[in-house]
Amino acid sequence: MKNLYILFLLTFGIAACSSPTQQVNKVMFNVDAKLLNPEPYFNKKLNFTINAPINWQTEHAIIPDTAENVLAVYTNNKTKASLLVTNLTQIPDNEFSNLKKNKEQAAFVEQNWANHQKTEFIHNGFFITQYVLQNQQAITFKLICEKSGIDGDNIRLLLDYFIPSTTDINQFKPIESSIGSLKSLN
Repeated sequence: MKNLYILFLLTFGIAACSSPTQQVNKVMFNVDAKLLNPEPYFNKKLNFTINAPINWQTEHAIIPDTAENVLAVYTNNKTKASLLVTNLTQIPDNEFSNLKKNKEQAAFVEQNWANHQKTEFIHNGFFITQYVLQNQQAITFKLICEKSGIDGDNIRLLLDYFIPSTTDINQFKPIESSIGSLKSLN
């Protein structure tokens, strides 16, 4: 029941902050800097930053050298939650749209996820497709983030937040702040 409440709260929270006059809503997140790691992840090549939730540690050791598109991994040792930041920029446009369709089809397979929600919104210049997926073991936030850059330099990221379903509801505020901290620097 707690998990249904969390799914409703996060979906309702986004809808409540959105503008009803646009096709895709602009969203303002409640970003509380006290709930974020003070040092943001900064990617100079793609020119964006994001802060992980407070007390989540960078896991350099688990990123293999061959995983060049995995930009960062953060984990919370207490709750076993994690954040995976992946670069999707190198994927050609036609393959990228297929990737989004495949993610959506996989997300909504009933035997995998008891509850699922798709939301599209704009935040800090990023067009974001968010999937909130839930089963007995975990709640997953998959955010496909796209931003058109200057001179056609597009940014495409995948943010995956994995949260065990046993996680206390108070641990979701830092995740909301983390999502809201995503910024493009161009």
